Amino acid sequence: MKLTSTFLFAASASALIAERSHALAPYLRPDSEHLVPEGYIVRFQPNHTLEDHFANIGFDVRQFASVFMEMPVSNAYLFELTESNNYIIHDFIRHDPGVLRIEHDEYLHDEQIFHREAAPPPPTYAEKVKRWINSLRSQGPWNQVMITLGKTNDFGGETNVGSSFFAQYSFVDSGAGVDVYVFDSGIKVEHESFKAFGRQIATHFKGKKTSDTSPYCGSGVVMDDLLGHGTHVAGIICNRDGGAVHKANLINVKVQKCGGSIGKVETAVNDVVTAHNNNKSKPPSEWKGSVINMSIGFTILNFQGLQDALNAANNAGIHIAAAAGNQRQDWLEIPARFASTFSVGAVDIDYNRWTGGYAGIRGSNYHKKLNI
Repeated sequence: MKLTSTFLFAASASALIAERSHALAPYLRPDSEHLVPEGYIVRFQPNHTLEDHFANIGFDVRQFASVFMEMPVSNAYLFELTESNNYIIHDFIRHDPGVLRIEHDEYLHDEQIFHREAAPPPPTYAEKVKRWINSLRSQGPWNQVMITLGKTNDFGGETNVGSSFFAQYSFVDSGAGVDVYVFDSGIKVEHESFKAFGRQIATHFKGKKTSDTSPYCGSGVVMDDLLGHGTHVAGIICNRDGGAVHKANLINVKVQKCGGSIGKVETAVNDVVTAHNNNKSKPPSEWKGSVINMSIGFTILNFQGLQDALNAANNAGIHIAAAAGNQRQDWLEIPARFASTFSVGAVDIDYNRWTGGYAGIRGSNYHKKLNI
């Protein structure tokens, strides 16, 4: 049965905290072919709460939603309705004076990514364990050396370099106590590269299991990485046989190439900020902080909410790294263009901007505001 405002407000008059507004809250609908059917983000005025909202409209929206996700950092919520219930938006929610605006959610039409092997292959050199006991790495690929030295070096064209370079940088406790949230296509956390010396290097966010569905993807999509991209990125950050920061904790936040939406990515950022703030208030043993890595890029029309959420993450003390993009163009993708992120491009072994040649990728984007 379709709800009526007369019935609802008669039933909830004692709970009503504000008169029904005759001026409708703005409804923003992007001119896009990628709209989520009956998917919406409701944003509140400052100090308006979800409980206030339900009192004003006369019912709990969750009883009609097929998907409902709170965003406390953004002071908003995301939900999806059936088409038969979409009148709720215009007949009730837009009449709450505490609603700032309603946005129609948009699927991610993100940058095409190429399939990678599940994780970087193990090194061919011996004594894998010994180098972790010693204070310095003894050997490794040039690109790993490059991102950890903090200065330029002449590698002489050698793709696998030795101790003369690694001796300049200590890897003893690199990344210790730091949670790195990897926003990507997932991580194969059971891969042997993420198990070392009694420690599980990679885990799923919110205690999820590999076979569990990701809350930030389409219906039924599991946490496991089915593309390899996110696992490869995670392996560059930290893995048993290498990585830039070998003592970091990798956390899988699956958002890419899985039927997700811009609203669900924003929700994921909200959840990470909440987890980070909880850790700040009651720090786990040896916890030092959080990092978000987003080796992903989006072309979307309605990105203000995501930008605001990443600003909040940055203000909470979370460092955010985002890929510039692989179109070899003078621009930065979303979210790399946001001031809250460290935008990262790619170079070759001689520190020249990478111009492609791998798996059909055109090369690194560039821009005057590119950070790294």
